[in-house]
Amino acid sequence: MEPTSEMHSGLATTSYVEDERPPLCPVCHKRLVILATHSVRDNGGYVRQQLWGCPKGHATAVRKAGSFSPVELLGELYS
Repeated sequence: MEPTSEMHSGLATTSYVEDERPPLCPVCHKRLVILATHSVRDNGGYVRQQLWGCPKGHATAVRKAGSFSPVELLGELYS
């Protein structure tokens, strides 16, 4: 049986799953982990925002409305 849409194909499913995964730390290549969650005001409503960080303290990123911000290195905090 052939897939009827992109979402049913293996490639589309794999890329969708990869988009849901947290980014990798550019220093140690470990996945970022969630550190905190809170609500922020955005366009008159509230949106859940999460702070994600490297388990070794190298970098952080923010996930807001389902998308991750670019990873930010914490240069002075790691050795």
